[in-house]
Amino acid sequence: MDLSKKFWEADLSDIRRGYYIDVQKQTQSLSQVPALASALASAKSYVCLICGAVFEKGIIYPMEGVLYEAERAVQAHIAAEHGSLFEYLLGVAASSGGITELQSELLRQFHQGTDDAEIAKLLGQGSTSTVRNHRFKLREKEKQAKVYLALMSLVGKQEGADALVGVHRGAKMVDERYVFTEKEKEQIIHKYFEDNGQGPL
Repeated sequence: MDLSKKFWEADLSDIRRGYYIDVQKQTQSLSQVPALASALASAKSYVCLICGAVFEKGIIYPMEGVLYEAERAVQAHIAAEHGSLFEYLLGVAASSGGITELQSELLRQFHQGTDDAEIAKLLGQGSTSTVRNHRFKLREKEKQAKVYLALMSLVGKQEGADALVGVHRGAKMVDERYVFTEKEKEQIIHKYFEDNGQGPL
């Protein structure tokens, strides 16, 4: 699956962690060794949502002189390769037009544990009351987002063939150019590419 699509379809808990758990069923017959059959019935992999790096359960990964099992390895990978997950998500939110520069900086300061008076001084945003008001507004947006997520998950269950194509993470201007279905995407590919969409233009 396309990494960008996987990112946007990931559960909130997976996005918060920065990786998802991929459970793949083993295709080989394990009936010869019944004791291993249940243990190996499914293989887990931990996949970085940012770059797609895969860490398989049962393998030990050496990183910077330390040996990690798969889940700890993906966590160490995210910290070493991508820095702060908070900063990455803040960049995604800002580039998708979800938050303003001021909101971005406020969230950064809240995340660092800076008190309201210090934030007011740093940002030149009036008094502590103004900062508290911004915090309140952001919490209201959080509540609205939860309701919106619940509504969209209910709508998504009924979309079926009319599901819209997801917007890739690098999109700078999301507008009507991104509003088309999977069926329309396939029609366009087959129309403009040779060999049923596998060849050149």
